[in-house]
Amino acid sequence: MEARCQIPCDQQAIADRRVAVVLPAAGDGIRMGGVVPKQYMKVLGTPVLCHTIHSFQQVPWVKDIILVIAPDRIEQARQLLRDHQCGRCVEIVAGGNTRFRSIFSGIQHCKSLEVTPELVIVHDAARPFLNVPTLEAVVEAAHQHGASGVVVPCVSTVLTLGENDFMETALNRAACVASEMPQAFKLEIIQSAFEKATDEELDHGTECLHIAHKYSGVKVKLIRGSPQVHWKITYRQDLQRAEEFIKARTEQDTV
Repeated sequence: MEARCQIPCDQQAIADRRVAVVLPAAGDGIRMGGVVPKQYMKVLGTPVLCHTIHSFQQVPWVKDIILVIAPDRIEQARQLLRDHQCGRCVEIVAGGNTRFRSIFSGIQHCKSLEVTPELVIVHDAARPFLNVPTLEAVVEAAHQHGASGVVVPCVSTVLTLGENDFMETALNRAACVASEMPQAFKLEIIQSAFEKATDEELDHGTECLHIAHKYSGVKVKLIRGSPQVHWKITYRQDLQRAEEFIKARTEQDTV
């Protein structure tokens, strides 16, 4: 069950705002193994990235979806959108050679949309499942505070790694949470943060909330979510888990 959100949401106010989604999908999925990136692998006959796009297309106040694709796979992505009829409100943008550079490409493209969004959601193409009340809470928190993201409890104690793989210290698990998706930002805040980021951060960074806080000085509001919903397809066994999740959800919807 999804943890209760801490932000009261005015659904009409959210619907009146211009909200875009950036979906980075330019990665090569090394941890999955094989030659096909995980976002292109199929679950119940549909590529993972199409499941993710469809989830956002079911949210009526999401006006634009920016799909960031590796340059050599753009035509493949266009064909997938046609084949699986999920091209509505989707624009494809060429990504960079790192995750952060791809996200930055998607954020920059927001300025080229017919209507510039006030808020931008950053999500992963390999995260096909959404909890809409939590998404609304994240967007509302971003509107109020400038940046927000979903977190889940840390299940294991986190150790810091030192030289030659010797432990340095153990962090207090009660004070730690794991960052998940979706995240949302005021467009001008996250764009400014990426413009100020160093090449080192653009090449090796992974956490958008961190650079928004570092370069824009915003207090990032964290929204507690459920590990059962907010997870990423990373390993091959996750494909089976995703299939089971979709089947269970379909059965629940038909009851």
